[in-house]
Amino acid sequence: MSLAVSSVALAGCRVNRGPVVFERTPKRIARGSYLAWGPPHCVRCHSELVQDRPGGHPIPGRELAGIRNQTGRVAPNLTPDPETGTGTWTDEQLVRAIREGVGHDGRQLTAFMPWNAFSALSDEDVKSIVVYLRSIPAVRNPLPKGVEQDIDEVTRDRVALTPPVPPVTSDYKNDAVRRGEYLARIGVCANCHTPIDAQNHRMVSYRFGGGRADAGVAPNLTSDASGLAHYDENLFIQTIRTGKVGGVRELKSGMPWWYVGHLTDDDLRALFAYLKSVPPVVHRVNTSDDETLCAICGRKHGFGSLNVTHPLTAAMH
Repeated sequence: MSLAVSSVALAGCRVNRGPVVFERTPKRIARGSYLAWGPPHCVRCHSELVQDRPGGHPIPGRELAGIRNQTGRVAPNLTPDPETGTGTWTDEQLVRAIREGVGHDGRQLTAFMPWNAFSALSDEDVKSIVVYLRSIPAVRNPLPKGVEQDIDEVTRDRVALTPPVPPVTSDYKNDAVRRGEYLARIGVCANCHTPIDAQNHRMVSYRFGGGRADAGVAPNLTSDASGLAHYDENLFIQTIRTGKVGGVRELKSGMPWWYVGHLTDDDLRALFAYLKSVPPVVHRVNTSDDETLCAICGRKHGFGSLNVTHPLTAAMH
């Protein structure tokens, strides 16, 4: 299942009679910061967050220092602390963990760490993330080994939704849709916006169709009338930047809008262009607390009772 990416010839490196060391440049630090604080939201998943602050802001001074949640799942300390963080990891070990889901100790990581989505990271982008992680202050934060539940099922489910792919070889500077697709993939958008049915299986044929998924209930992001058909670029950018639809209705706390909002306007336009190109899916979803049973996904969510299923579409997922 893992990709042999750690053995690729990584340009821009220097060898000091041992492990490959990526060249530390200001450009890479800036790009790595842009990504870590952007759609892949590394900071959000590996940091203690300020409670009751929309968007998932990290506690100052604890950025990327790792966290153990209430279920026992651990997001490790990514700061360069040599005892409790990644200070003793090689650059190639970090790449392998990010793109292949193999820990520095050889463990296969589950797709709770979305390595399958990150497999697409270009050589330069993954090197930039590593260089950025090396540049941040070390924070001592001892964490236990994580206790995972239903590891195989979670991994199969997520990998089926977003299979690993070879790293991209272009920045798609002149192709907004392809660049937006790349950003959506490394942003793991599909995990939160593809419904999970009553049997806890992802409805792959309803990709980006919204419903109850990883982050609670998420809206339909396809171009159907039940999705983003009424959005234009300006409304999309305003929503992502402010965390409010039309400046009024707040997005659910599970949506890491503050991190996606770190993107430039051009990258947000590219993301919107890609979402508008996604095949439309009819699935009426509202994120209000007024939830009713949905005939399509078999779960309760806002607008659930407005949906009807069809024998053909029901059999597709």
